[in-house]
Amino acid sequence: MAVKVTNRKPLKGNDRSHALNSTKRARKLNLQVVRLEDGTKVRMTVREKRTLNKENNTKSQNNNYNINEVVEENVEEEKVENNENEEASE
Repeated sequence: MAVKVTNRKPLKGNDRSHALNSTKRARKLNLQVVRLEDGTKVRMTVREKRTLNKENNTKSQNNNYNINEVVEENVEEEKVENNENEEASE
């Protein structure tokens, strides 16, 4: 069973007809079951899910940027080493 994480509640109000009749209604949340990285199932709203994805994407983009810098430095070092080896063999 999924654990409910959100504290949000349905928006309650009245439906109004042209004759001004009012009936109670509730606009329910869009709750989804999401499996987290550790394997637990959680019920959260789609808005919360999108926010989490947005935060994770920005973190991963920053990490990829740093990884790309490291990869570029390693490639440059390998080129220098290859040039030195070719000069030594001649």
